[in-house]
Amino acid sequence: DLAMQRGVQEVYVDLVANNASFPGPPPLRIGQGTVKGTARLLASGPVITGQIDASDAEGFGYRARRIKADIRDLRNLGDMNRITMDATIQGEGIEGGGLRFATVDGDVRIINGVGGASGKFVGTGPRGISFGGNAQFSQNSIRFVGDGTWGGRPVTFRYPVVLEREAGGWRLAATEILYGGGSMRIAGLFGGRATEVDASIKDMPLSLLDA
Repeated sequence: DLAMQRGVQEVYVDLVANNASFPGPPPLRIGQGTVKGTARLLASGPVITGQIDASDAEGFGYRARRIKADIRDLRNLGDMNRITMDATIQGEGIEGGGLRFATVDGDVRIINGVGGASGKFVGTGPRGISFGGNAQFSQNSIRFVGDGTWGGRPVTFRYPVVLEREAGGWRLAATEILYGGGSMRIAGLFGGRATEVDASIKDMPLSLLDA
């Protein structure tokens, strides 16, 4: 539907998607789901608000078995260096960029490609890894501060976790994990064509490595 509000063209969308593709940018695909929202067509570009509830979805270089999003503000969607987003997102089975999560639940606030997120994610390993905290990020870096549990035991970080995009994956700057009365210092490259790990362990249960 189309309408004019205070001299601005608005487009209203309320659809049921079944193996739907959107050319973008960025390109998006939805296996099944619903999309409801409004796009205000400003001179600077569209401003989008709405809700998405989709399964088997792909976009932004990630795949999701299930994704739900309440989008309060989304603009500059085709330029990840300038994107602005204010949204609450819940996801299951998230994969992409060398990262995998069983569930993700949090709030995202980005202005012109730089911003942060707060929430909780659960990993895919067999020992029940979960973390909550705050992340600050740009297109090529992530800085995380938080804590969690691993196999039912608390896990904390002595220093913030800093990841820099490199060679199709992520370079982890040296950080120290405290777990089970011991510690592990770890750095490396993950998720790209090659994996590099530099780690040292002191008085830490080796069960951590099974995760």
